[in-house]
Amino acid sequence: MDNRQLVQALRLAVLTLGGEILEGEEVKSLGFQGEKLGGLHTSNYFLESDRYILATGAWSQELLPVPVYPKKGQMLAVQVASELSPELPPELSSPKLSPNAPELPLKQVLYGEETYIVPRKDGRIIIGATSENVGFRGDNTPQGVLQLLQAAIKLYPALQNFALVEQWWGFRPATADELPILGASPYSNLALAVGHYRNGILLAPATGYLIADFLLNQKTPDYFSAFDWRRFAETT
Repeated sequence: MDNRQLVQALRLAVLTLGGEILEGEEVKSLGFQGEKLGGLHTSNYFLESDRYILATGAWSQELLPVPVYPKKGQMLAVQVASELSPELPPELSSPKLSPNAPELPLKQVLYGEETYIVPRKDGRIIIGATSENVGFRGDNTPQGVLQLLQAAIKLYPALQNFALVEQWWGFRPATADELPILGASPYSNLALAVGHYRNGILLAPATGYLIADFLLNQKTPDYFSAFDWRRFAETT
């Protein structure tokens, strides 16, 4: 799954279904009225609704004191050279996103102790990922890039011959037990969907379904107690 293509598909789906996306609009604060959330202040608006969902990832503590903190991850991508693509008859060729995409020499995801390697159909091979407790300090670092390359080449030596084409970083929304915080919040009309750590995209469909059911139909599965925000208060 290509996360960037998935986000574009979700964006198109929201707009097609009549939703509105306010891009670049920072939420500055939440306005509470007793046990309810009465609205939220953004850079340019005050927005009100009957129900709200906090799904702000690693930045959640800036709006609500939930125990979510950033854990930085650096990643890389190499590109398989076209000349490495074997010449196959059309009936044996695998489908590609582009007629110019090379045949990947690696067909499966590889996991090592300090890295994982993911082949993509466009000829890129993704290398991930560091896990750093550095707050919101951004940028790729020489140490992070070196760590990834050494671990990945050890796991799959052929990588040392491919072109390094991209490097990036992000902030995972981590919790102390590495499990998400889902469902109820201290406010009756605000649901929580934060702290997914490494598995945000993998758990997004289930999270969306469950949170919608929670807000619209007041349905709470028994296992939601394992993801309740109060579990952290109980252990302190």
